Amino acid sequence: MNTSNSTKQRIQQLEKQVQQFQRLSLLSLLSILAFILMSVMDKPLQDTAKNANADKDNLRARSLSLVNEQGKVVLTLRAEALAGLLTINNNEGQEIISLGADSKGQGSLLQMSNPKSDNMIQIRSNAENSAVKLYDNDRKSMIYLGEDKRNKGAGYLFLSENGQQKMMFDTHEGMIHVANEDSKTGFVQFPKKN
Repeated sequence: MNTSNSTKQRIQQLEKQVQQFQRLSLLSLLSILAFILMSVMDKPLQDTAKNANADKDNLRARSLSLVNEQGKVVLTLRAEALAGLLTINNNEGQEIISLGADSKGQGSLLQMSNPKSDNMIQIRSNAENSAVKLYDNDRKSMIYLGEDKRNKGAGYLFLSENGQQKMMFDTHEGMIHVANEDSKTGFVQFPKKN
């Protein structure tokens, strides 16, 4: 069926994107670790930090940026109102990864994006719940995987098309909800409730 092939193609495309983001995340982590090791081993940098700050064991600043050979910022650490923020940019200076506090400052938010399109992955965790969200090239939600606030220990999986929910997997109820315009609720449930 055409819909089946389309779904398979979208799943394959999402798998490719997730693999690319995983590679990018690993590369970014290794870059940060390399920076830290170079900072510890670089005696002139340590001497400069000791002279510039009263605390001889810590480099203290509100912001720290690393640039590539072309002068483009590729990594930034900075203090924000709610928490610290780490951003990683590509070689053109476009942000591809950010790690910081959620909008309320009560949890964390990791966001990975592709500057050549608007697709994006968000991972967040806060006092209310945790979630993973994937967005398409128009920044419309495609996949939402999160905790069910009403039922501790249960989760939801929403699959969307053009930002509209098409399927919902509800682990607490053991139900699958599929969008259906002819239904009163807009969804058909499987298995059907008795």
